[in-house]
Amino acid sequence: MNPEELDNDIKLNFPLTDPYFHTRLIKQAYIKISDPRDVCEEASEGYTSTASTTINGTPFLKRAWAGAAAGNRYEGVDYTTVYNGKCQLVQLYTHSTASEGLYTDNQQQIQEVDALHATDMTAIMKLFDQVMSTIMFNN
Repeated sequence: MNPEELDNDIKLNFPLTDPYFHTRLIKQAYIKISDPRDVCEEASEGYTSTASTTINGTPFLKRAWAGAAAGNRYEGVDYTTVYNGKCQLVQLYTHSTASEGLYTDNQQQIQEVDALHATDMTAIMKLFDQVMSTIMFNN
Protein backbone atom coordinates (compact mmCIF):
# COMPACT_ATOMS: atom_id res chain seq x y z
CA MET A 1 0.00 0.00 0.00
CA ASN A 2 1.11 3.50 -0.75
CA PRO A 3 0.77 5.88 2.26
CA GLU A 4 -0.32 9.46 1.63
CA GLU A 5 -0.74 12.17 4.26
CA LEU A 6 -3.80 14.42 3.99
CA ASP A 7 -3.72 17.30 6.46
CA ASN A 8 -3.50 15.28 9.67
CA ASP A 9 -5.24 12.22 8.23
CA ILE A 10 -3.36 9.29 6.73
CA LYS A 11 -4.55 7.48 3.61
CA LEU A 12 -3.17 4.08 2.60
CA ASN A 13 -3.85 3.47 -1.09
CA PHE A 14 -4.24 -0.05 -2.47
CA PRO A 15 -2.75 -0.70 -5.90
CA LEU A 16 -5.62 -1.21 -8.33
CA THR A 17 -4.06 -4.34 -9.84
CA ASP A 18 -2.95 -7.80 -8.71
CA PRO A 19 -2.86 -9.03 -6.01
CA TYR A 20 -5.75 -6.88 -4.78
CA PHE A 21 -8.06 -6.45 -7.76
CA HIS A 22 -8.52 -8.48 -10.91
CA THR A 23 -10.88 -6.32 -12.98
CA ARG A 24 -10.65 -2.79 -14.29
CA LEU A 25 -13.87 -1.84 -12.51
CA ILE A 26 -12.13 -0.60 -9.37
CA LYS A 27 -11.25 3.10 -9.46
CA GLN A 28 -10.18 3.84 -5.86
CA ALA A 29 -9.47 1.80 -2.75
CA TYR A 30 -7.90 3.09 0.41
CA ILE A 31 -7.82 2.93 4.18
CA LYS A 32 -8.12 6.32 5.84
CA ILE A 33 -7.04 6.89 9.44
CA SER A 34 -8.51 10.20 10.50
CA ASP A 35 -6.98 12.63 12.92
CA PRO A 36 -8.90 12.40 16.22
CA ARG A 37 -12.00 14.62 16.25
CA ASP A 38 -13.91 16.18 19.13
CA VAL A 39 -17.19 14.56 18.08
CA CYS A 40 -18.02 11.40 16.15
CA GLU A 41 -20.25 12.04 13.17
CA GLU A 42 -23.80 10.84 13.59
CA ALA A 43 -24.86 7.81 11.58
CA SER A 44 -26.27 8.73 8.20
CA GLU A 45 -28.28 6.86 5.63
CA GLY A 46 -26.56 4.25 3.53
CA TYR A 47 -25.28 1.92 6.24
CA THR A 48 -26.02 -1.69 5.31
CA SER A 49 -25.04 -3.11 8.69
CA THR A 50 -23.98 -1.90 12.12
CA ALA A 51 -22.29 -3.96 14.82
CA SER A 52 -20.34 -3.43 18.01
CA THR A 53 -16.96 -5.12 18.20
CA THR A 54 -13.88 -5.04 20.41
CA ILE A 55 -10.38 -4.93 18.94
CA ASN A 56 -7.40 -5.32 21.27
CA GLY A 57 -9.54 -4.23 24.21
CA THR A 58 -10.99 -1.15 22.47
CA PRO A 59 -14.73 -1.09 21.68
CA PHE A 60 -15.60 0.00 18.13
CA LEU A 61 -18.79 0.61 16.22
CA LYS A 62 -18.40 -1.11 12.83
CA ARG A 63 -20.67 0.22 10.08
CA ALA A 64 -20.66 -1.14 6.54
CA TRP A 65 -22.04 1.11 3.84
CA ALA A 66 -22.75 1.07 0.13
CA GLY A 67 -24.16 3.37 -2.48
CA ALA A 68 -24.44 3.85 -6.21
CA ALA A 69 -24.81 6.75 -8.60
CA ALA A 70 -24.47 7.19 -12.36
CA GLY A 71 -22.89 3.78 -12.92
CA ASN A 72 -20.53 4.14 -9.94
CA ARG A 73 -20.43 1.89 -6.88
CA TYR A 74 -19.21 3.06 -3.49
CA GLU A 75 -18.62 0.57 -0.71
CA GLY A 76 -16.76 0.55 2.56
CA VAL A 77 -16.60 0.10 6.29
CA ASP A 78 -16.25 2.68 9.08
CA TYR A 79 -14.83 1.77 12.47
CA THR A 80 -15.35 4.46 15.12
CA THR A 81 -14.51 4.66 18.81
CA VAL A 82 -14.03 7.32 21.45
CA TYR A 83 -10.56 7.15 22.95
CA ASN A 84 -9.19 9.68 25.46
CA GLY A 85 -12.26 11.83 24.81
CA LYS A 86 -11.68 12.02 21.04
CA CYS A 87 -13.47 10.32 18.18
CA GLN A 88 -11.23 7.93 16.25
CA LEU A 89 -12.27 6.87 12.72
CA VAL A 90 -10.66 4.22 10.55
CA GLN A 91 -12.38 3.77 7.18
CA LEU A 92 -12.12 1.50 4.17
CA TYR A 93 -13.34 3.32 1.06
CA THR A 94 -13.80 1.80 -2.38
CA HIS A 95 -15.08 3.30 -5.61
CA SER A 96 -15.76 1.14 -8.62
CA THR A 97 -17.98 1.10 -11.68
CA ALA A 98 -20.72 -1.24 -12.71
CA SER A 99 -19.91 -3.88 -15.32
CA GLU A 100 -22.02 -1.94 -17.79
CA GLY A 101 -18.96 0.31 -17.98
CA LEU A 102 -17.35 -2.42 -20.08
CA TYR A 103 -19.58 -1.26 -22.95
CA THR A 104 -20.37 -4.75 -24.18
CA ASP A 105 -23.57 -6.68 -24.83
CA ASN A 106 -21.81 -9.93 -23.96
CA GLN A 107 -23.86 -11.04 -20.94
CA GLN A 108 -21.50 -13.90 -20.13
CA GLN A 109 -18.56 -11.49 -19.92
CA ILE A 110 -20.57 -9.11 -17.75
CA GLN A 111 -21.54 -11.94 -15.37
CA GLU A 112 -17.95 -13.18 -15.17
CA VAL A 113 -16.61 -9.70 -14.43
CA ASP A 114 -19.34 -9.08 -11.84
CA ALA A 115 -18.50 -12.37 -10.11
CA LEU A 116 -14.79 -11.55 -10.10
CA HIS A 117 -15.51 -8.06 -8.78
CA ALA A 118 -17.62 -9.54 -5.96
CA THR A 119 -14.76 -11.92 -5.11
CA ASP A 120 -12.30 -9.01 -5.09
CA MET A 121 -14.54 -6.95 -2.81
CA THR A 122 -14.95 -9.84 -0.37
CA ALA A 123 -11.17 -10.28 -0.28
CA ILE A 124 -10.48 -6.57 0.29
CA MET A 125 -13.06 -6.46 3.12
CA LYS A 126 -11.34 -9.44 4.78
CA LEU A 127 -7.96 -7.75 4.35
CA PHE A 128 -9.33 -4.60 6.00
CA ASP A 129 -10.61 -6.67 8.93
CA GLN A 130 -7.09 -8.10 9.27
CA VAL A 131 -5.62 -4.58 9.26
CA MET A 132 -8.15 -3.53 11.90
CA SER A 133 -7.16 -6.49 14.08
CA THR A 134 -3.76 -4.79 14.52
CA ILE A 135 -5.12 -1.43 15.70
CA MET A 136 -3.96 -0.41 19.17
CA PHE A 137 -3.99 2.99 20.85
CA ASN A 138 -1.14 4.18 23.06
CA ASN A 139 -1.94 5.67 26.44
